[in-house]
Amino acid sequence: LQSSAIGIIGGIIGTCVAGLFIFLQHRYHIITIPEDIYFMDHIPVHADPGMFLLILSGTLIVCLLASLWPTKAVMDILPADVLRYE
Repeated sequence: LQSSAIGIIGGIIGTCVAGLFIFLQHRYHIITIPEDIYFMDHIPVHADPGMFLLILSGTLIVCLLASLWPTKAVMDILPADVLRYE
């Protein structure tokens, strides 16, 4: 449960940071490229809310599965088996 919460918080923070970076790049052209080579002076970006939601939901699903896998492995172990070797 705690690892799922950490994954959710990390996914939300990552999405906010990515959105901020895309906004700043779109508005202020922070990252520039040589215009004589690429025929433009900055890297164009486009923020698609659907893509943000897709990536965030995929990240949350992966975090949930990654937290459930070790939990299931631990739940399959009987406490008597663990205490037997103590």
